[in-house]
Amino acid sequence: MKGIHGRYLDVDLSSGSTAPYEIPGDWYRRYLGGRGIGVRLLLEEMSGREDPLGPQNILVFVTGPLQGSLLGGAGRHGVISMSPKTNSLSDTYAGGYFGHELARSGYDGVLIRGRAARPTYLACIDGQVSLEDATDLWGLTTAETEMRLLRRYPGARVTSIGVAGENTVRFACLINDGGRAAARPGFGAVMGSKRLKAVVIKGSTPKPVHAPEALARVRREIVSRLSDDEGKDMRARGTA
Repeated sequence: MKGIHGRYLDVDLSSGSTAPYEIPGDWYRRYLGGRGIGVRLLLEEMSGREDPLGPQNILVFVTGPLQGSLLGGAGRHGVISMSPKTNSLSDTYAGGYFGHELARSGYDGVLIRGRAARPTYLACIDGQVSLEDATDLWGLTTAETEMRLLRRYPGARVTSIGVAGENTVRFACLINDGGRAAARPGFGAVMGSKRLKAVVIKGSTPKPVHAPEALARVRREIVSRLSDDEGKDMRARGTA
């Protein structure tokens, strides 16, 4: 199937292990898009009775088939997990460039389970995956964390938590690209409970495309529409 890599990155913070999670091919047809695959993954891996702030909860970063395609307006990514605000499955979405890099990482998303023994961040740089010590980042704001990590990984994108997330404040957010918020369900607290300070992504693996010339034509049409008066109004006033 085109538009996908066909696998997620499976990260176990408790053991420090990482491995590909191969996605059954029919899932992409039955549960189209990142939200569908992310929810299906959690239904497969969890009972639904997990403590949202416990190590058994799983946090999933997801992209859909359009992320990584350079299509205008397709830069968003999703985060899905058990919410500490509602004790039920929830999702949230953020714009920026993080989703584009994730979609070009060689994985369609990241599944994060367990709890690290100490503050940690996940780095996936051009296919090389590692879990790194984040002790020096613990206590920093999201802006400070992002700046430090971008100095270590030029050209990467970062999503991180601040002090609220570290202290499992139940409405804490994830922040990427200098201020894009994956907010609402309190997944910053979930990351904090896992002692996961940040995720750093830099991708260079293009997605397979069924009809590259047709996609390029649609890209040009969308850019033209976003550049006209309608696009300017949306940028000035938002989408409400």
